[in-house]
Amino acid sequence: MLRRGGEAVERYLKQTGLEELEHVVREILVDRLGLIGGEVTRASLKSAVERFEKMPDSVTTRSLFEAVRAAGVVGATVPPQSFGTAELLKGVQLGGIMVDAPEDLTFEWRSERSSLKLVGARLDAGGGSLHTAKVVAHQGKPFGLVCLGGGLDPAQDPVNEVWQESLADPHIVPFFVPERDFRRRIHVIHVVDGEALPLMRDAGRPLSDEASGQLLRKAEELMDHAPLRWWVMTAAERIEMKDKPGFFRAVMEAAHRRGIPVWVDFRTVYSTPEDIRAVLNVERRRPMDVLAPNAQEFIHVLEAASLVSKGEWSGKELPEAKIIEYAQELRERYNLEGVLVKRDRLGFLWILQDRVIVRHGAKVEVASEIGAGDSLNAGCVLGLADGKNFEEAADLGLLLATATVILPGSQVATPESVKAVRPLLNAAGLEEENLNRILRQVADSIQGSGVVVFGPETSSRTGLEELVRRAPPELLMRMVFLVGAARAAQLKKLNPAVQVVPDNDVKKLAALLISLPEADRVTVLGTLLLAQQLQSLLPPVMAVSRLDPVVAFRLILAALGVPDSVLDQVDTAGLEESLARAQAA
Repeated sequence: MLRRGGEAVERYLKQTGLEELEHVVREILVDRLGLIGGEVTRASLKSAVERFEKMPDSVTTRSLFEAVRAAGVVGATVPPQSFGTAELLKGVQLGGIMVDAPEDLTFEWRSERSSLKLVGARLDAGGGSLHTAKVVAHQGKPFGLVCLGGGLDPAQDPVNEVWQESLADPHIVPFFVPERDFRRRIHVIHVVDGEALPLMRDAGRPLSDEASGQLLRKAEELMDHAPLRWWVMTAAERIEMKDKPGFFRAVMEAAHRRGIPVWVDFRTVYSTPEDIRAVLNVERRRPMDVLAPNAQEFIHVLEAASLVSKGEWSGKELPEAKIIEYAQELRERYNLEGVLVKRDRLGFLWILQDRVIVRHGAKVEVASEIGAGDSLNAGCVLGLADGKNFEEAADLGLLLATATVILPGSQVATPESVKAVRPLLNAAGLEEENLNRILRQVADSIQGSGVVVFGPETSSRTGLEELVRRAPPELLMRMVFLVGAARAAQLKKLNPAVQVVPDNDVKKLAALLISLPEADRVTVLGTLLLAQQLQSLLPPVMAVSRLDPVVAFRLILAALGVPDSVLDQVDTAGLEESLARAQAA
């Protein structure tokens, strides 16, 4: 059944059924894209996707438009007067511009023996700020959007009406800029048994100077009439524009004149060095704007800024420490508020002046990653516009991005998908919060010249590998982990400076603690847990340890054969004070 495709499409399918659309799509795939044997299989469809962009534009365009026409996209269903009225702008705190305005055409296939059966189709407005606008609207917040409206005649632009209809949300206030000769480009998304293949991208025609100027005027009109707190812009377009970098720079300067910071997205394929430099070199009298590239786009930004040479790094190879180093240099050089680097399933890093925010996603079944980055943008700017701090905004961005990837095709986060993933992220957030709490406690212990010992249970609950990765060297030298031999080797490989003790070698631990200089007398955060671990190895002292962990600790050392002369060196008072601080925390 066709979903979210507009009333006109649904009416057509009720009359003709999905079979007619499947017939047309198969004809196009076989005749125009060269599939062999008249059958659409997983392998042949993947091959067609790979060949698609190499074909002449006229062939791919006619093919796609025939498929769209076959879906019965006719007639306007949205009153034009509902768009862009001043009355609707009073509560709009977020706005953005989308110069490149694609239509997402999603076909869902199911395997039947050796061939594929078309089981669903969907037409939707998509891409960049369009996705961001829809994500924000789905959360019940208004978003002002400036975008191309396409030709007014459905015969010229058969997808335009459904494209506009898909933006007909009470929380989206679009300003459409008509372009007589504009032909909306199309993204074709094939989903086979729930797995999305790479996008098939149609090309667009050049945009007239008149339309470019009108887009800028509409953007300024939105900025003047709405109480905007953030502006979202994608600094890349597939359609041709005259002086494209100058257009992006003009939009940013218009926002800055009104004190509005800009959230800048990029596109791996379409963001040229000139586009990037136009964004970077805008004058900023105070720290403002956030760059939000993915890992590969971040490399392009670094190359455009001459911070790295071309080909020196790839997005997958750049270490986290280098990302932070380069992002800080970008932030300082161009007076940015921050740089957020998206790392796909690894999460993201948000580098700010006084902190680095790290977020890792929950483990979910990914249906499609299309729109995930735009949803992350939406959550972050929505959080900041609502007065949340950066950490809270990052959490909201992660939530909405995760709620997007569980949906097929080009769908973006809905209230239902947010509800589905929130418990998973809450659990992940608790782990992240626990990790940050432990790092803060370790940092505090350094001020008292202490050492922090993590028992096996504590280590297993804190994401130990991430703790070792994130701890600065001065912290790591004050941390001792009780772990098994295999885990010890793993941690040593991550960072040779880590101090590990086999979790069944209590005597080695005792020797380590007692060998500390008097100025570094032991601080054990979570010592009760440590004592319980030790008492499990020495049952005779269990009852005593429940009453007094300090006494239990001394008895354990004595039971291990530690001489009295050494036991006398253990400052019981100092240990008691450390325990009190740990328990209070």
